Amino acid sequence: MVVFSCMMYNFIVVDDKKEFIDIIGKIIENSSKKCKYEYNLKSFLDYNEDFYKTVYTYMKNKIYILDIEVPSANGIQVAEKISLTDKDSTIIFVSAYEDAYMRFIVKCSANYYCSLSKDNLEVELAIKLENLIKRGIQKIINISSNNMLYQVVENDILYIEFDKGKIVIVNENYSVSVNKSLNEMYKLLSNNFLYSHKACIVNMLQIANYSLSKQEIVFKNGKKCNLISRKYVKNMDNFYK
Repeated sequence: MVVFSCMMYNFIVVDDKKEFIDIIGKIIENSSKKCKYEYNLKSFLDYNEDFYKTVYTYMKNKIYILDIEVPSANGIQVAEKISLTDKDSTIIFVSAYEDAYMRFIVKCSANYYCSLSKDNLEVELAIKLENLIKRGIQKIINISSNNMLYQVVENDILYIEFDKGKIVIVNENYSVSVNKSLNEMYKLLSNNFLYSHKACIVNMLQIANYSLSKQEIVFKNGKKCNLISRKYVKNMDNFYK
């Protein structure tokens, strides 16, 4: 059985004018009520040390809303730094103007970028957030086993292995053993999951790197798995092409 629920979002807002931070905060609040999601909000008047601590702190579903014109730093250059360590984040620029360089970055960046005008911020940001939330609906898998019901968020799964007649679902902070076959589980999952070994399915979106020669898969949170075989590694390689 599969059901859907909304994610928790972590908003990081930077603008050197408090009035715009307040406006953005209100837009996010209204958006959360309309789209029924929960959120945390951190705001900064500058790209200071506390801001960069937040950048380097692991949090899921980060959405940065950055003023491109903060005096201490260029917002685009800051975004490029974010991209190096926080590749899964979403970055939204807000600006009083739009120039060619800005449009180039928006078009060519590997992250999801967009630029919004401060002149029409309340309308444009509300629409953008609604579209993002629609993309961000996540899949929750309900698994019945031994008279127990387990609810597993698909995005949180690192890998699933077959061990001693059961499958073990390994997440970032815990694991769950259930009486299912690996193939039964595979049929419930999205296309982001692939076999890495006859006894293992991995979440390709959670992988940092892998090596067949080292017999090792390293996940973004640092956990490792050694279930990788030549038969399946080609499909893993093709996933990123």
